[in-house]
Amino acid sequence: MDLSITASEAVKESLVTVSYDPVQVEFRRVGPGAAAISARATDGQVLLTVRRQGAGGTGDSVLAMLFFQAKVKGDTTLTLETVPSDGGVPPRTERAVIHVQ
Repeated sequence: MDLSITASEAVKESLVTVSYDPVQVEFRRVGPGAAAISARATDGQVLLTVRRQGAGGTGDSVLAMLFFQAKVKGDTTLTLETVPSDGGVPPRTERAVIHVQ
């Protein structure tokens, strides 16, 4: 799953919580992108601190890639909650449904 940001978002640092069903998927690792990432995984959550590198660009940027391993077939939902630490942008929650065959 790509963790991305649009050029119009002027967030330099955010705390991101990714929640998932640990019966259905397992968090494996964070891949590099356009941000410095520190990650701590617990059962059912990945807690990320995202520090954007440099100034924002003119397009969308992939800040990091999150890798999960499916444990069972079917649909599972990942929930992302972001809280900018600089107080600029209000907190946001987004959901993604992953279908495993």
